[in-house]
Amino acid sequence: MSKGSRYRAEVGAHNVVFNFTDDLIGDLFAYSLGYWRSATKLALEVLNHAGYRDNDVYPTFFLYRHSIELLLKATYLRRAQLSIILEDEEFELYKYVYSRHSLINLCEQLDVRLNCSEWTRIKGLIREIDKLDPKSLAFRYPLTRDGSPVLPRHTVVCLESFKKDMEEVFSYLLGFYESEASSLENTAEMLEEIQQYIQENPEHDVG
Repeated sequence: MSKGSRYRAEVGAHNVVFNFTDDLIGDLFAYSLGYWRSATKLALEVLNHAGYRDNDVYPTFFLYRHSIELLLKATYLRRAQLSIILEDEEFELYKYVYSRHSLINLCEQLDVRLNCSEWTRIKGLIREIDKLDPKSLAFRYPLTRDGSPVLPRHTVVCLESFKKDMEEVFSYLLGFYESEASSLENTAEMLEEIQQYIQENPEHDVG
């Protein structure tokens, strides 16, 4: 934060640090976790009380959806990093971070690594979210740029069912992200050891 900022850090204040590592993909994952935790807290606040205003719950749906979107993107980027190392493939690493919001389209980027009945089920749940909000607009704005409604009049969404599906989706994607991150770390360590061995033993032909 710049020296003259109104929101500069103060000693003893409730400060928040953004982008606190040198790993921006890891930070993207941290953003996803933050949105997820906030969504869960808000959802439980609503579900544990008898009365609430509809518009008090709108941010909860957005936070859930956005946490899934960011987790899909972080997972894609981790897989891309691994593919670049192992297969020398070329990836436009950050192409999908800002240009794509459709969850099902992001899922298709992971199909090559996930081809099982469980993934098919998870994709089905994600497809239902995408039907409701394919462009990450419905939970943020009531109208489009031309003034038409984003959702049909009197659209009703069950928070309890939505939360349940989100928990299943997030849990699955979290496991996959952590698996890709672990594979990337192990591969990088292995390559580093090989490079070190070659440097220390130049007389050995490993080709």
